[in-house]
Amino acid sequence: MIELKSIEKSYGKLKVLKGVDLNVGSGEMVSIVGASGAGKTTLLQIMATLDRPDKGDMLYDSINPFGMKDAELARFRNRNIGIVFQFHHLLPEFTALENVFMPALIAGLDKKDFEKRATYLLDFLGLSDRLSHLPSELSGGEQQRVSVARALMNKPKVLLADEPSGNLDSSNAAEMHALFADLKNEFGQTIVIITHNTELAQMTDRCFVMKEGILKDDRI
Repeated sequence: MIELKSIEKSYGKLKVLKGVDLNVGSGEMVSIVGASGAGKTTLLQIMATLDRPDKGDMLYDSINPFGMKDAELARFRNRNIGIVFQFHHLLPEFTALENVFMPALIAGLDKKDFEKRATYLLDFLGLSDRLSHLPSELSGGEQQRVSVARALMNKPKVLLADEPSGNLDSSNAAEMHALFADLKNEFGQTIVIITHNTELAQMTDRCFVMKEGILKDDRI
């Protein structure tokens, strides 16, 4: 599903990624661990097509998204990639339901259909009684679940998560870890998780170590 070949990325004189290779199969859940500053988030931003590499190639199901112009790339991202950030980035003036269906609204999908799917996702994530709540009325764990539902809204082929439990207390973090296993079983997405949490990493099919801009072949 995802193929990275010799990905390099620098910011000024700082070389962050130094030739990253990675293959992730369809329906596989993979984690990447490593110290802060190792290049994990930069790699995820490139995989999410939020940033472009300086060198190297990336294929999504044999499609090269970086061959697209920005507008086409944005449409590709909206339809194919779901992103869960450490900080949920919910829109404060919109309800949980509205935040979840926002990607479908941007994609121009039918309102009747996307409201139904958004309601289903929030129910699946245990938030059926929070549809009309604003983010400020939700707990940290509930806010992150809303962000997961939003990432799943357009039925993306790939779900990318950057420290999804990093901003949660231990109880909510444990629930979030279990949730990713449920998501894989329920929706069958290809999932890549950046994490410092070894418990979450060990739940994935494979775990790689990022060190000084290189993705190590050794796995934990």
